[in-house]
Amino acid sequence: MDKYIALSILLFIKAPLLAQDTGQIVVEVTNVKSPSAGPLYLMLFDTKEGFPREIDMARQVVKLAADNDQLNYTFESLPYGRYALSIFQDQNGNRSIDSNFAGFPKEPIGASNMERLGRPSFDKCQILLDQPSVKTQLKFLIN
Repeated sequence: MDKYIALSILLFIKAPLLAQDTGQIVVEVTNVKSPSAGPLYLMLFDTKEGFPREIDMARQVVKLAADNDQLNYTFESLPYGRYALSIFQDQNGNRSIDSNFAGFPKEPIGASNMERLGRPSFDKCQILLDQPSVKTQLKFLIN
């Protein structure tokens, strides 16, 4: 019987340590210039691997209709940590960001914390989720 009491006390003490805080990232997408040109792919990354282009390496991918020049989306129940967002408008329906011969994107793109053109990196674009809700704005840089 003492074993069960000791085990119960141990589990009671460890339970809060095992619980992981979660939150949400509220994204406002702005500057969508050609809403009817194709769907938007909003990608959430939790590591630098594949960021910002590799849709299959994203933690979550959301396909959104681009029916006006601004939209909102909320990523729910995310463990606290560091994330980065990227977005592109898939104008030709191939589920990837098309580039020209120099590697410059040919479709509208954007990334978190990017206000002007430049090479996005996970470190530069990261968002710290350390509270129940974090809001961020994502702006298309190439249209």
